[in-house]
Amino acid sequence: MTSHYAAMAILLFTGVVIRKQASGLSFARFALRWLADSRRLILALARLEWRVHCSILGKFAWMRSPVYGDDQVFGFTKAVDYHGAFVLMILLALLEVPIAHLLVHCFIEDDRRLLLHVVLAYLTLYGVIWIVSDRRAVGRSSHRLSSRRLRVQMGWRSSMDIRVEDIRGVSLLQSNLRAWARSRMLDRRDLAVVSPLDAPNIMLELESRDTYLSLLSFKPIPRYLALFVDEPQQLKSAVENAMSAMQRQ
Repeated sequence: MTSHYAAMAILLFTGVVIRKQASGLSFARFALRWLADSRRLILALARLEWRVHCSILGKFAWMRSPVYGDDQVFGFTKAVDYHGAFVLMILLALLEVPIAHLLVHCFIEDDRRLLLHVVLAYLTLYGVIWIVSDRRAVGRSSHRLSSRRLRVQMGWRSSMDIRVEDIRGVSLLQSNLRAWARSRMLDRRDLAVVSPLDAPNIMLELESRDTYLSLLSFKPIPRYLALFVDEPQQLKSAVENAMSAMQRQ
């Protein structure tokens, strides 16, 4: 797990260098833009960190939204791949702890040994906190459909409010998502996936100018939204009924 953090740091540095080369800006202008972007990123990371720790403590007030009397709830408790991945990640974290500390003990002999033990323990614990927090937040999430809007919520990963009048179509997704997108030559910005980990099984076609909260930023609601739900046929029928009722008004 510690190697993941090193890889993330390398990727971040590489991304900054690539953006500088691609921007064509002078160093000063690029630095000012990068600082502005960094400020937004730091605020987004702080918000995400707060939600992660709230989830660990079982406080989900940040996830609440207005509830209408005709809300229909669609969950994703049958996400087999996600539950299996959660168990695997916990096992990998527990296996990495003794191996990493053993390597430090064998190859580091000076005063840095204790510091490295502390850092490794902290990073492993921090990673486990994120894994468990995601599991708890996803477990408390669901998608809710009313006569006026579809609320899509996937823990602290994604939150989206879609007006029923902005839904242009809904269909079951029975083929591979990548092949489906390739057959329509979609730009990746036109497609968003909201799923614990399992392959999406329903597709919504949208036409909205609103934004939604992704992991770290607000993004425009895409043209297509792929979801995983336990009962895709029921969600499809419910969306079609809501669309028909909206057209009759």
